[in-house]
Amino acid sequence: MRKICLSVLIPMYNVEKYIGECLDSILSNKVQDFEYEVIVADDGSTDGSLGVAKDFEARYANVKVFSFANRGASLTRKFLLNEAKGDFVWFVDADDYVDENVFVCIQKALDEEKTDVLIFDYRLKVGEDFLQGDFREEKESTYDNGIDCWLNCKLNVEVWNKVIRKSLLDETCFVDRRCYCEDLYFIFRLFSAAQNVKVATFCGYYYRRLDTSVSIAVEFQKDRLYDHLGFFHSLNVVAGKDTAGYRATFFARVIRNVGFVFRTVQMDAGVEKDWCRKATGEIATFVKRNGVFYKHGLTLLFCAISTYSYMNMRTWVSRKLQRFRS
Repeated sequence: MRKICLSVLIPMYNVEKYIGECLDSILSNKVQDFEYEVIVADDGSTDGSLGVAKDFEARYANVKVFSFANRGASLTRKFLLNEAKGDFVWFVDADDYVDENVFVCIQKALDEEKTDVLIFDYRLKVGEDFLQGDFREEKESTYDNGIDCWLNCKLNVEVWNKVIRKSLLDETCFVDRRCYCEDLYFIFRLFSAAQNVKVATFCGYYYRRLDTSVSIAVEFQKDRLYDHLGFFHSLNVVAGKDTAGYRATFFARVIRNVGFVFRTVQMDAGVEKDWCRKATGEIATFVKRNGVFYKHGLTLLFCAISTYSYMNMRTWVSRKLQRFRS
């Protein structure tokens, strides 16, 4: 049996409309001397997603499909990683699709044995339009460690445009519960451990931004908010020289995301104002406890509140954060 180079790992939940296109885009890639497998994990879908995936499994020898009761994206990714046989893994969202030549580009970029992480460009698909994403690198580059790469490149925090050496990942990269900011946890751990990161400029991924009404979004915004605040307590796990700037960038990302949550919630007239008032106490406490963040953290906090006209936010609900500390 030939050695598998790449495992394409796809968590799937209620994407009957898109999973066929996703798998077609992967399996239509033609590349020589590059063995890959595709593993799909159905996370308790209630539509016809599993049936579509099973059809691909029946037609392609390198496709495997698993199904189980709903457990959330992070635990599903953890399951997929344990099933992967490739030297490298690539997490792909089931409602997105990949470029028709992406495997040729990946094969060429991974020629060097020492590469831990390969990052490449992507496009946002909004309706029928394709937009530039957060990725902004204009030339290829290589970094000796992940923290230097993160601090010097304009990277997105999502996992789907990153091919990762499997041996680099362990259980600490995954949140052992349902979580709305699992990518932050994953990327934070990944780049603090990576020793060799290659940044490429080819476009290999198309991320589909689906429309979600504000009323539906508000249903999970509160839990999403607490998840992001819980991430504050993970920022101190990376210790050692020259990690302050690295942690600060993630702090800034959380502030931005928290700001988005408040903006979204305030757009819904049915949300109690009292909930919106529960704000910056926990953040301010964290800032004061971590002197490295104090100046920039308060500046970011002030800008966030000013920009989105949040209410007079004074305190935070500490009991909601106990689950992150236990």
